[in-house]
Formats: sequence, C-alpha cells, structure tokens
Amino acid sequence: MFQLTLKLDHQNAQRAEAVLGDLALAVIWFEEPGQKLVAVEDIAPNWQLDAIFAQKPDLHDIKKILRTALVQPKRIILKKLPPVDWLKQNQESFAPIRAGRFYVHPTDAPRAPPAVLPILIDAATAFGTGQHATTWGCLAALDRIARIKHHAQSVCDMGCGTAILAMAAGRIWPMARLTAADIDPEAVRVSKRNVAVNGLRPRLQPIVGSAFTQRALRSAPKHDVIFANILAKPLRRLALGMQAQLAPNGVIILSGLLTHQENMVLSAYARFGLRLVSRIRVDGWSTLVVSR
Repeated sequence: MFQLTLKLDHQNAQRAEAVLGDLALAVIWFEEPGQKLVAVEDIAPNWQLDAIFAQKPDLHDIKKILRTALVQPKRIILKKLPPVDWLKQNQESFAPIRAGRFYVHPTDAPRAPPAVLPILIDAATAFGTGQHATTWGCLAALDRIARIKHHAQSVCDMGCGTAILAMAAGRIWPMARLTAADIDPEAVRVSKRNVAVNGLRPRLQPIVGSAFTQRALRSAPKHDVIFANILAKPLRRLALGMQAQLAPNGVIILSGLLTHQENMVLSAYARFGLRLVSRIRVDGWSTLVVSR
C-alpha cells in the first residue's frame, strides 16, 4: 500500500480529488490543523489530500495528470505504508457500542444493558462492526426512523459488509422482509456467519452481487428502507437503481461520504425527486436520509 500526500489550497484540493478519485483506493482531504481564521466562514489556506494506492503509482504520471487538471500542489509526497494486520488491530480496539436502542458487541462483551436490541458481531475481514462513524450514523438514523415509521415491510442493505444494518432492521421490525448484498464474497461469507449467530438466518440470506441489477429491478418488491453505506461516487451511480426500488414514503439511508461530499451526493438523488430529510455528522463523516 502506498500513500500519496498533496499539500495545497482548498480549490486545488477539490480538483485533485476529482481526478485522483478514480485512480486511488481512497481519497480524503482536510484542513491542516493549527490555522487561525478571522471568521468561522473563512476557508483555511492550507489543506492536505491523502490518496491510498494498492500498488506504487508512477509519480511522473501522477504529476502529469495533476497538471492537466490544473492542480498546482505546493508539495507532493509518496511513501510506502507499513503492513498492518487490520483484523488483529480491529479485534484489539473492538468495544461494545450503543447507537440509539442498538447495542453492538463482540462475543466476550459484558451482558447487554436492559431495554436494548443486541447485535453480536466479532471483528472480522469485513467492514461494519459499528465502530466507524458511518456505521454508527446509519444505526442512529435507523433508530430515529423506526420511532416514526412504526412498520417496514421490506428492507435492503446494499454493500452490506457484516450485514449489521440488515440485522438491526430485523431486530427492530420482526416481520420485515430483509435483503442484504455485497460484491465482495468474503464480506458475504462473514455476513452469513453473523446472521446465523444472531438467529436471523431464516429471514436473511446475504448474496454476492448487487441488489440493483436490471433483473432485480424487474422482480424485487419495493423497499421501505434502503441502506447504502459505501463511498460517495458509488452512491451517485446507484441513485437511479435505488430510487427505482424505493416504496412510496420509503427512505434511503446514505453513508460512507465525507461532509464536504454531501452536495455532490444529494444532487444525484435530487434529479429523481428525492430530498434530504435528516443528516448525522460524526468526525467529518455524514449519514444522509433522503425521501420523496
């Protein structure tokens, strides 16, 4: 794994994200800390963009791409990242969490507090133990929605990871029809195990692939709640498929995006008449709830 770091201003950071987003595994940009601004609406002059690559990128090619996009970084740094045992690190840091009425915990956690909906998930090779701000935001959004929408007939978790969100919906709506899908076979393997240990196997059978293929659009029932906790650009691409499978008065819970990417994502859904209902922001990450 390699990390490309650019030091630049806000405008150049926006342009750099647009061109590097399709090349890197992940791109994040942020204000450098310690800058003093006169007013809260001022834009900080110094920003940093980090792009992660699986293989070492050709720095000459990267610089050429940036010049073509009129990106003028003040400094470019490329470094190899040390190998990390993510599973071990996740296991060591995985503590029980509360999100609304949900209590997400590993096997060896203390007994669940009263009046909660427990979800048992051990750290594994798939995303979604509730620790990340995006997963927590989705759980909190679901809890809010369930207090208003007292019944949901059908729920879909797109890009399900560990299937934590589909299982949470299953806990809160015992009669709901549940769908979970992920393009990663390893994630589906992990999610099937989680579904089994949480006693939800008869109701939930995660599948490899997309829940928004043309075949699914023709045959699947409309969903009252759709989760998509992935990344900003895939969220934009999925807007057409998700709105087509949304039931009347249904909601879509979008996450996996940074706060500065909200407008970019929301504009894709606005084209289909979907408006922002609520948002949750945690540690620079956003969870958006949209509906017609």
